[in-house]
Amino acid sequence: MLSKHQPEEESQIISEVAREPIQALETSEDPMLSTKPMTRDCNWEQFKNRFLDETETFAIEVLLAQDDLVEQIEADQLRRLKPEDRKAFESNRRRSRQPRGRKRVENTPIARVRVNSAIILGYLSKVTGEGPWVEKSHTFLAPFNLFLHFHDEMEKELRTLEESYGIGGAHSSSANSSNDSSEFDFLGNPELQSLMRSRRAYAEMKCYVDFVKTRLIPRRSMFANADHARPSKVSYRDLASLFHPGDLVIEPGTSQSENKIRDKRSSVINVREPKLWKVCYVSEDTPNWSVQSLNAPGTQLQSRIDVGDEATHLRLYYIDFDGQRFSPVRGDVSIEAFDGEREITKLPVYPLRFHKDHKTLLTELQDRGERFRDIVSSGNSTLSYHGWTLTKDPSGRDIAARPGQEGSVWPEYIESDVIVDFNEAFQVHPWWKPAFRQFPEVESFYPTTTRDEFPIVEWSDRSRFREIASLEEMVVEYDGVRELEWAKFTETDAFIGQSESSEPLGHLAQILSPDDLALLPSRLFVYALRSRNFINADIRCLKPVRDTLNPLESLQLPEKHKDMIQSAVFGHLEKKKVRRRATLLNSEFLDQDLIHGKGRGLAVLLHGPPGVGKTATAEAIAHLYKKPLFPITSNDLGTDPWDVETKLSEIFRLANLWDCILLLDEAETLLAQREKKDNNLQKSSLVSGKPARSSYVP
Repeated sequence: MLSKHQPEEESQIISEVAREPIQALETSEDPMLSTKPMTRDCNWEQFKNRFLDETETFAIEVLLAQDDLVEQIEADQLRRLKPEDRKAFESNRRRSRQPRGRKRVENTPIARVRVNSAIILGYLSKVTGEGPWVEKSHTFLAPFNLFLHFHDEMEKELRTLEESYGIGGAHSSSANSSNDSSEFDFLGNPELQSLMRSRRAYAEMKCYVDFVKTRLIPRRSMFANADHARPSKVSYRDLASLFHPGDLVIEPGTSQSENKIRDKRSSVINVREPKLWKVCYVSEDTPNWSVQSLNAPGTQLQSRIDVGDEATHLRLYYIDFDGQRFSPVRGDVSIEAFDGEREITKLPVYPLRFHKDHKTLLTELQDRGERFRDIVSSGNSTLSYHGWTLTKDPSGRDIAARPGQEGSVWPEYIESDVIVDFNEAFQVHPWWKPAFRQFPEVESFYPTTTRDEFPIVEWSDRSRFREIASLEEMVVEYDGVRELEWAKFTETDAFIGQSESSEPLGHLAQILSPDDLALLPSRLFVYALRSRNFINADIRCLKPVRDTLNPLESLQLPEKHKDMIQSAVFGHLEKKKVRRRATLLNSEFLDQDLIHGKGRGLAVLLHGPPGVGKTATAEAIAHLYKKPLFPITSNDLGTDPWDVETKLSEIFRLANLWDCILLLDEAETLLAQREKKDNNLQKSSLVSGKPARSSYVP
């Protein structure tokens, strides 16, 4: 039993001032104003029962989360019943677990902390702005975020008391309290107000601060210097020590053996690599703290109460490009409660530093992110793509071919020049656009307290012959500290706190740290010019377009034809540069076009039998002037006149937007002589006779 070793354990944390005789401190008839300035470690029986031979109330009582805590609770539930009423519950009682060996007190997790001192509760009320919590004892639940968050402010209050009542302080030789208690008027208790600046206040506050500093802070920071080598396991109770806002965490990838798809072309490319996230918010479900008194009808033993699954929740984000700027995309993960300890790397996500090669991985992700930033910052850049398309988005979800459709798109192997354009991809496939900035507003700090239905009972003796009194205590069921952490994070984080902006090229003004670069995805939205569709491209498969030295010289064409084509394209492109410069300067460009908006393009008709170099000529011109070649055929346009017009308009718009050279293969479909027959357009979809090709420079 803990009580046999209690004096030894208390002596380890009791402060020098608390060792002085209690008579040296101010006294009161109110037990909450005259608590013993010490911390007492308890099992369940000691935590919830008091006996006449216990003459003192400790300022702080700690319930240890021992392995058999549930069995202790059920034993106490049954002992509070009359012997004849216990039989109905005995068969449902949880069997005692095999003892695992008694841990040292300092290594045993803490389940609850009860503060009996009205002075300590008064200072907690002052620094938190809540309460006042001074009329009844208050119990706080693990992971004790309120104690840890306000520790610096409580320690500051202790330093103020120490100046007057500590050893060598102005009032150290006197037990008289300060008369100035106006700053504590909110407490509403004159006697308590007079003790808030006193020798007793110093003793009890030192007891509290020492407890937090020696028992809670070390456990919260137990993983501060840990990595993949040590320690390698974590208990559910210590997840709050493992994850903190601002941490980089990694979501393990899926191996081929874990992949559900077994198709030949998807079994490899659906293997997911590890994904990096940033933690921005951590919260815990309230643990099952309530215990029922079995005297009431419908009540149950502690192990029989179904409270649902308890979990720790992480709010995460990675950084993506929304077409205008780099913005955060939210992700959420829940880690359900588990018994014992678990390998850290087996969790759904875990801190990056626990990855066995985390430095190399982080460097690779930063290099990839830097390339992502450079590509999207260079405008609608043209690149060469050789590889499979992606079937999962950066969050790991399947990419749907149609909105609301189950399953993912099938992967395609693409060998083509591509144009990077996020905005156009979002216009064609709006469901591809990530849910940017989907984060909740900051809520007010508002702790909630609840009366504990399982009271503290005072007994006549340790045999519990007679119940003398029943004492109520309040439980701080929700401390609200996580909302304060969220508010602080939104103020300091460069992405969560940013306002929405539609300013074009806003990303060019953004500064990304190395960690920010590592959070960028491997996916880019590109338009494949050969297959003429948008795809989810893997950045690893993107390469610069191969540069060829003046490919026009290799063409077997008459020199005068080469010179004519080259000079016509050169003059057109130069005129286009001047026109764009005039637009930027908000001035009018004067040319020889009689009708405004007409004649701005350049059309070149190339004709001849197969193999004379029509396509090669268009490709050579595109390479020479470093313009993407946009090839289309009559089959891409269809046979319906309205479809042809709509598709041509869209193709010309994209070609002009991306500054392409448009190659219209089998152009005789559109250039054939008009006839009165209604079905002529449909017939011309079957290509026959002498093929013709038209090259157009928008």
